[in-house]
Amino acid sequence: MLNRVGFEPVECSLILAKAPVRGAANLDQVDQFGAINLRLSNASLPAKVMKEYGLLLPASPNTFTQEGDVTVLWLGPDEWMIHAPFTKTLDLKQGLESELADRHVAVTDVSDNSVAMELGGQSARRILEKGCPLDLHPRAFGPGQRAQSHFLQAVILLAQTESDRFLLRVRRSMSEYL
Repeated sequence: MLNRVGFEPVECSLILAKAPVRGAANLDQVDQFGAINLRLSNASLPAKVMKEYGLLLPASPNTFTQEGDVTVLWLGPDEWMIHAPFTKTLDLKQGLESELADRHVAVTDVSDNSVAMELGGQSARRILEKGCPLDLHPRAFGPGQRAQSHFLQAVILLAQTESDRFLLRVRRSMSEYL
């Protein structure tokens, strides 16, 4: 079990000391969200796991699925990141480990590794285009797609959740930079 004694990710985040960026776009930390890395050689989950936790593994590269407040991001042919509230992360991890115990699998809580941020607003895409080398034009990158890249000098996991809203996961040590 992960011991979080004396550590409150949101309170200790370096970006909290900064005022949120407002105007044509908003950049905010997504409070109290954790992440689980799932490595699974056979890209299928038991029906019980899918139903109980609302998980559906995206089958296509560079996409994600979302059910309520749980998002599953495709990272590779046998790897996914599950973005979920901290209140669900421990139960989800333990449930996956229990249900998948007879399979070749790795379930790792990587919540403390990164900070989740949301960039939204009419200029969100333009702001990302200034510092990210990906083609982010709507014809190339739209809602439901995700990529691993960088924004300026920070490595990011980027997912477009709506036409003008993006989820970014950045290493905690780089959160102040953004």
